[in-house]
Amino acid sequence: MVFCDKPADASETTVSGPVFIRRIVAGVILVNLFVIALICYSLHESRAQQVKIAEITTQNLSLVLEQNIGNSITKLDLILLATKDELEKHLGDGSIGQQQLDAYLSRQLSRLSELDGLRVADAHGEITYGVDARNDTRIFVGDREYFRMHRETADAGLIISKPIVSRVTGKWSLIISRRVDDKGGSFAGVVYGVISLERYSRLFSSIVVGKNGTITLRGQDMEVLVRYPATSESGNAVGQKVVSATYRDMIEKGLTQGTFKSMHPVDNIERIHSFRKISSYPLYINIGLAAKDYLAEWREEVSRMLAISVFFLSLSVMASVLIYRNWKRRKAAIRALAQQEFKFRTIADFTYDWEFWLGPDGSFIHTSPSCERITGHDAEEFYSAPDLLSTILYPDDRALFSEHRHEAISDGKNGSLVFRILHAEKGVRWIEHVCQPIVDESGNFLGTRGSNRDITERKHAEEERNRLAGQLQQAQKMEAVGQLAGGIAHDFNNILTAIIGYSQIILMRMDKESPLRHYVDQVFASAERAADLTKDLLAFSRKQVLDTRPIDLCQVLEGLGKMLDRLIPEDIDFKISHDEREMIVLADKGQIEQVIMNLVTNARDAMPRGGILSVDISRVCMDERFVHAHGFGEPGEYALISVADSGHGMDAETQRRIFEPFFTTKEVGKGTGLGMAIIYGIIKQHNGYVYVYSEVGKGTTFRIYLPLSCGIQGEAGEEIQSVGAMGGHETILLVEDDGTVRGLHRMILEEAGYSVIDAVDGQDAVDRFMNCETVIDMVVTDVIMPKKDGKRLYKEIEAFRPDMKVLFMSGYTKDIVIERGVLDDELHFVAKPVLPRELLRKVRQILDRKTP
Repeated sequence: MVFCDKPADASETTVSGPVFIRRIVAGVILVNLFVIALICYSLHESRAQQVKIAEITTQNLSLVLEQNIGNSITKLDLILLATKDELEKHLGDGSIGQQQLDAYLSRQLSRLSELDGLRVADAHGEITYGVDARNDTRIFVGDREYFRMHRETADAGLIISKPIVSRVTGKWSLIISRRVDDKGGSFAGVVYGVISLERYSRLFSSIVVGKNGTITLRGQDMEVLVRYPATSESGNAVGQKVVSATYRDMIEKGLTQGTFKSMHPVDNIERIHSFRKISSYPLYINIGLAAKDYLAEWREEVSRMLAISVFFLSLSVMASVLIYRNWKRRKAAIRALAQQEFKFRTIADFTYDWEFWLGPDGSFIHTSPSCERITGHDAEEFYSAPDLLSTILYPDDRALFSEHRHEAISDGKNGSLVFRILHAEKGVRWIEHVCQPIVDESGNFLGTRGSNRDITERKHAEEERNRLAGQLQQAQKMEAVGQLAGGIAHDFNNILTAIIGYSQIILMRMDKESPLRHYVDQVFASAERAADLTKDLLAFSRKQVLDTRPIDLCQVLEGLGKMLDRLIPEDIDFKISHDEREMIVLADKGQIEQVIMNLVTNARDAMPRGGILSVDISRVCMDERFVHAHGFGEPGEYALISVADSGHGMDAETQRRIFEPFFTTKEVGKGTGLGMAIIYGIIKQHNGYVYVYSEVGKGTTFRIYLPLSCGIQGEAGEEIQSVGAMGGHETILLVEDDGTVRGLHRMILEEAGYSVIDAVDGQDAVDRFMNCETVIDMVVTDVIMPKKDGKRLYKEIEAFRPDMKVLFMSGYTKDIVIERGVLDDELHFVAKPVLPRELLRKVRQILDRKTP
């Protein structure tokens, strides 16, 4: 709430004489320092104002002269065009009447007072028509530059010459001309008007620019045409091209008008200049006001202010004696000043926003001009129509605004509100409103002050920010899953290595007829599924080296059958079918399983009330006709995975965006918006294609095309066999920081016939190698270990034994292994967990490889 409280009287205090004197002296010094500072500030502002006035004056004068000169040239051009048409008409008739044409030229000449002559020169350059040109002496202009340009260029148009001395009048003049053609279109002469530069000099002399000011008319090449006041100084005469560097730079940049301050290189006088290009003509008018002229009054003001400051100092010393006597008078002056401050503050606050003052009856006492920017209606409309404020309110927000205003008035409290208005041109705009009741010191209600700010762009930005925040939250969730997967990968893979390894060893040593063999088989199968799950998680987080190998899609689908059955509710008729032939593709089994799982779960979610869901794998052949009809693919044999449902389907817009990241048709919190994007990425990585067909209410069909491979199926499903055949008698340095895994791998290698020297970390391995350098045939090492990693260990051993063979293993994620430089160097590498037979096969393969 704003109160009109007036300043209270200051309480009187009794002080001693010396203290009072010191206060008075201090007050006089402070006051005079303030006055001096105020005078300096005032002089600074006054000087800036004089400079601004000079700039505005030069701009206005240049505008007036530009319009004056431009209009006269335009009128002259119209006269030239009319004369040209008249001449060409006579030429078309075969003859030109001398008296008739001279009379015509005389009439045209009288139409423009600026013209000193209107003449016609024939094709040879002799002046043949024009009242002032008819005498006994023939005047030749064929050597003039403008004449030659017209003769040589048929479409030269209007030409304004450089300043020349007229051969008729003997005066400096501008020649403005146009070409005349005969009936056949050949050059027949030139019609031109003559403007004496003296006319411009007389025009310029009627304008007050001060003793040192200048008015200059220049041509296209900056040559002087007219300068006022005229001077014989070199550089200012007619035809001279001396200009300041600032002026020349502005012209070269193509500016048609401008204001600048510079020192003229001829007379070294500082001036403020404003120039304008005269319409579309190659002429420039320049007005210059000298600093010594437009600051003359300011310098006088400086002298006056200096005298005033000296006078005020003397006066303040004398007035200090009368301070106590004049105290009441100053109190009244302060109160009056406070009242003035209140009035002007109420009117002028928040000039950028829409400020208004409503009286008690709701009429506008004041509204700021910014109302037009915010509402599209100017202030006069609000003054003349007090109910306009209610009219422009958005219909749904009128009751809200009325209630808010009533509460603000009745409660006497500040109120704020966000509502919408209907802009006269821009439609709906969002307004942030604050209002305050205004009362005087007696509590009388004076009305309401309102402040409105257009926050439409901010509202749009908030909506966009909320949308992006939702996407960021989803991305952070997925990143968290990826970080979790990468974080547990190493320890989990080491655990799985031990479980899988020892399970396989138990199976190898167990009698095939043992009743416990089934349970160990289950442990081994569960461990393998856990390893596949880890790979899937790491592939999802894009930190896993993809295990691409030939797989049979039919077997993959059969393996997923039971799991998919558990995902599908009973009210959905779920069917799986596939071709009888093998469908071998080169792919990552876990990734393909993920694609099928995602498509099936999406189809299930699209049928909340049940329906039909089918998954089918078949063989198709893409030929040129197929590629042309569907717009994708390369000719060849493909395995086709089809997932079809009878759900609610998708419209065209949803199908267009289905593979966009973060796009989902599910409710908030029930979909990441990444599932289909991941499917698309996986299939593209496998050089495959994705096609979707759907209609609203008729279901959806996804078709996945994967190129068939000519290779044989990988090792999945092979029976566990004895690993002894892949053994040997070499000595292997085994480096592993996990004790369980180290013990397992040592046992596997030793049972295969190898001699094993084990080490607990990289430094321990270097020490053991140095003790038996010549005995060791190969190093099998983990990549990430305490003290020294596997790559550094190998580099140190390689320095002594360049022929040393090595196999790297790691349960860490792909990005960490790459950081250690293992995959980049294409060294031998296996990812944990690793099967015993795979470990022995890899070791034997490396040992049997010939060293280059």
